[in-house]
Amino acid sequence: MGNSLGIFFALLIMIFGTYISVRARQLYLRGKWISIDTSIIDCDVPPPASETTIVITVRFQLNGEFHVRKLNTGSNDAMTYSRGNAVSLLVNPNNPKKCLLDTDYTGPVEKIAIWLVEKIQDFQQSGRFL
Repeated sequence: MGNSLGIFFALLIMIFGTYISVRARQLYLRGKWISIDTSIIDCDVPPPASETTIVITVRFQLNGEFHVRKLNTGSNDAMTYSRGNAVSLLVNPNNPKKCLLDTDYTGPVEKIAIWLVEKIQDFQQSGRFL
């Protein structure tokens, strides 16, 4: 029983750590990439019993050029991700093929991710971060 509990907590920590690292990456990119507001021009909604998530198609303009990208939302919320709805993107200014959905960062887990990003940026500015 004690061994099972240890494995459970180890898995829980791994899942939480992965989530934090993904959110921290998005926050880090928020400071480096360009935020662009656009709308969904198409979406692929999976059947209700499916475990796959909604894939949206967006069109945005950067440096006078139009770009169309398909993005996996990681969500099955058809109300949020339907054709015509507004979304915010983070776009790499040097390579517009690299973009991701810019999501809201308001929960307690996101506050930890924000703290982590601030510490990384402090290390970078001090020259101690490789």
